[in-house]
Amino acid sequence: MSDMDEGQVKAVIEFLGSFLTISSQPKELTDLSDGVIMFEALSEISLDHFDPSTIGRDLGDNWALKLSNLRKLVRNLEEFYHDVLQKDADFESISLVIPEIAKNSDPEGIMAIFELIAAAAVTCDDKAVFIERMRDTMEHDSMAELQYILQDVLSRITDYDAENAAGDGDDDADSLVFEGEESRDAMASPTKLFSSHIEGDNSEMNEVVKDRDELRRQLQDARRELSSLKQNAAIASEDNEKETKRLRALAEDLQDRLKQVQDELHVAEQDVSKKNRVIEEAQTKIRDLEEKNASLADELDVANDKASQLRKSEATVAAYRKKLEDMGAMNQQMVDLEDQTSAYLRQIMELENEVKKAAGLQKSFDELQSQTKKLEARTAEANEALKSKDAEIAKLKSDISASEKAKKM
Repeated sequence: MSDMDEGQVKAVIEFLGSFLTISSQPKELTDLSDGVIMFEALSEISLDHFDPSTIGRDLGDNWALKLSNLRKLVRNLEEFYHDVLQKDADFESISLVIPEIAKNSDPEGIMAIFELIAAAAVTCDDKAVFIERMRDTMEHDSMAELQYILQDVLSRITDYDAENAAGDGDDDADSLVFEGEESRDAMASPTKLFSSHIEGDNSEMNEVVKDRDELRRQLQDARRELSSLKQNAAIASEDNEKETKRLRALAEDLQDRLKQVQDELHVAEQDVSKKNRVIEEAQTKIRDLEEKNASLADELDVANDKASQLRKSEATVAAYRKKLEDMGAMNQQMVDLEDQTSAYLRQIMELENEVKKAAGLQKSFDELQSQTKKLEARTAEANEALKSKDAEIAKLKSDISASEKAKKM
């Protein structure tokens, strides 16, 4: 594969960005190291062979999961080439560089896979759709770079003969077996070149014939190189096993931490439940206190009303007490009048005795009698007033008694 430059990388990015099935636009070549974008692009070419739901996503720096995606990508791409396109390529060499792509984002390995994807797009049944879309979306210099890439890869793709491929595999006992994939004879015949469609005309590419013996010699050299790389494959397998153990230990640690968190969550839930019960009890007490407060407020209103009535009653009692005191003074006056009347009666009796003794005292008697009548009239009036005052005193006493009872309540 020829050395890469910025123009080739730009062509790769623009080409993959033209597919409608990719979930995100790649920005640099390392974005393809997990195989997700390339797998999604191939799903538009053949969804039966490249179902994007069967691969892992959001892999981060986990090279083991990236390795799984890339192996599935190359394996399905090889099946698509053989079953649909009836073509073959050097999938053995690509399989060997997959670990380097997964671990270090090897750009040459990524380009090797990309070349086969581009060749599949321009040789599949829907090639006219993809070629037209590339012409509409890619810049001119990127199209030129892509043309160069396609010419190179199409020259190395051969027709696939299942019988010959199986026979060659039996003859070569040293062929590499990697993840269940048997190596196949990769170069058997020439193929068509992709040229005029990219430059604007719609003519088919011309077939280019290369020397078969030279290709086979190159294949033998590649197989010898593969033999020297078997040890690296074993090392990669050992690294994979170590990574698996590390992931298993990590999973166990996460499981233990999850259990611990679940226990802590259970304890926290119990604490929350207890606190909720305490809160409910406190809320119940608060409601009871609020009801008692409302009852006390009602009782306070009643007491305030009674106090207001009591103050009014006390004012009435004070007024009645003053009247009663006034009535006491009147009673004293009545006693004085009665004493005076008694004195007058004694005088009358004495005068009557005097009248009997002396007729001359008749005139005085008549005067005294007139005075007596007047006094009797005044006495009758005083008695009437006394009875009226007694009635008022009785009524005042009754009101005072009622006021005192209301005060005690």
